[in-house]
Amino acid sequence: MDGGNLGIITLIPMLSFFVFAFITRRCVFSILLSGILGFLFYYGADFFEPTVQALLDAACDADNNYIVIICLLFGCFVQLLRQSNGATAMANWARKYVKSERQVLFLTWLCGVIIFIDDYLSILVTANTILPIADEKKTPREMLCYIINTTSAPVCLIIPISAWVVFFSGIFAEQP
Repeated sequence: MDGGNLGIITLIPMLSFFVFAFITRRCVFSILLSGILGFLFYYGADFFEPTVQALLDAACDADNNYIVIICLLFGCFVQLLRQSNGATAMANWARKYVKSERQVLFLTWLCGVIIFIDDYLSILVTANTILPIADEKKTPREMLCYIINTTSAPVCLIIPISAWVVFFSGIFAEQP
């Protein structure tokens, strides 16, 4: 098959991702398999070399490596917060004041506003702090996710000392 006119077949790799993800419950593995399937459809039998080249290009890209390193460091920081019981101590302190589901949601919003260094870090720390209290008060996780995601990125864009501001100021500085 030539890669020029595939039509509806281009949806198969995306659908295969969902099938692989639901069956295996492993996201990275599912993305890799679906990507290989996409290269197979596009390049046919000669898919191996372009696939390897694309993987090498992605692995050698400085921006990709920077993002991976930052995400790994944030993950390490959140794990350190868990192991040191910092999130638990914060949750125990808040447990004295939070008595209802509505107060849990307000506390979630407040943590999303207070922790504004980066949107990923805000999501991870807020979720780890609030989740034990939310489970006790039977607050739906969907509501927590909505509040966390609608406060973390917007607050990071508004506060002038967040990582996003540095990113956008670099973009605006390049504009004529």
